[in-house]
Amino acid sequence: MSLPEVTLFRRRNCGLCDDALVELRDLARDLPFTIVERDIDDDPELQSRYNDVIPVIAVGDTEIAHAPIDPTEIGPLLAWALGNAVETP
Repeated sequence: MSLPEVTLFRRRNCGLCDDALVELRDLARDLPFTIVERDIDDDPELQSRYNDVIPVIAVGDTEIAHAPIDPTEIGPLLAWALGNAVETP
């Protein structure tokens, strides 16, 4: 069984994105997930969708947070989303 993926939609040279990645790495010590980083500037559709709200954190197809991300809220939101994520064999 593989761990659920948490996707961080971000771009290079984005301080808020770097902060979100640090938060996710800290949370990954206690919650079962892997982090997938997607640079929105590599995909015009993602850039159009997320340009003004990065960083965006998603579990599966569910976006659970976007800028500004409150570090005190992301843990409970992520735990909830992971509890509802479908595990893959």
